[in-house]
Amino acid sequence: MNNISVVIPTRHRNKNLEECLKLLSPEEQNYPAEAYEIIVSDDGNKSTAESLIQNKFSWVKWVKGPAKGPAANRNNGVKYAKFDWIAFTDDDCLPSKNWLKSFNEAIEANPEINVFEGKTEADRIKRRFNEVAPINAEGGLLWSCNLMVKKSYYLKLGGYCEDFKFELEDIEFRTRVQKDKQPIIFVPKAHVCHPWRIINNRYKVEYESVLIFLDKHPDHQKHYNLSTRLKIITMMIFNLFRDAFKFRFRGIDYALIDLLYEFKSAFVIHFKVVENQKQVRKTA
Repeated sequence: MNNISVVIPTRHRNKNLEECLKLLSPEEQNYPAEAYEIIVSDDGNKSTAESLIQNKFSWVKWVKGPAKGPAANRNNGVKYAKFDWIAFTDDDCLPSKNWLKSFNEAIEANPEINVFEGKTEADRIKRRFNEVAPINAEGGLLWSCNLMVKKSYYLKLGGYCEDFKFELEDIEFRTRVQKDKQPIIFVPKAHVCHPWRIINNRYKVEYESVLIFLDKHPDHQKHYNLSTRLKIITMMIFNLFRDAFKFRFRGIDYALIDLLYEFKSAFVIHFKVVENQKQVRKTA
């Protein structure tokens, strides 16, 4: 039996967090209460989850977050973890009853492995363009909403990179794990439901995150070159026409804005990469 510290970053989503914590209670999880702890790292500024946890989940440890984005918030939660294994999920996720048990069985069956990822699915089929959920049905993605990592290995890698303020921190973490030639075991029974979430606008900083990523991993530039990005945009256009009637055009304004932004990002990233390559040649 392995001792597990569950880290949940949160910010202004107490209703979602409450549903998540209910499913992680000792009454719900098929795992000994003494073998795991829950740490909620809270980045809230307009409100926090502290009183919710004090009143309804006294067995949960609430800590104030650093307010520097989700990557830093997760790292902050790990600072308070007392056990050898760290399980990450998000405040809007719904872990299954056997979530921790399944991860523990995988650890015991693979004692040499440091990183495991669980299966993440939505609660139903997608109904509109502006619904999002981080689906991971077959593994290989290592999304931060459902993974288990040995604490000593996580600290050795430096945790999530806090240069990322909004997104791509999980992709960058996965890239470092892969470059370290560490196997990642997929555990389908460690299941988490991530309900579809409607968003009306997206962070307009994707290209900034991509540029940070490429600065740290220049060998990945081929995945973000202009031709590759334009192929992705072409597929997005195809999917938009394919799904328009299926979704009854619901949320299509988001899809169109998203498409235009992807087109802009493709050229911003392309010219920035070209500029960086020129600088490298000048200094060589």
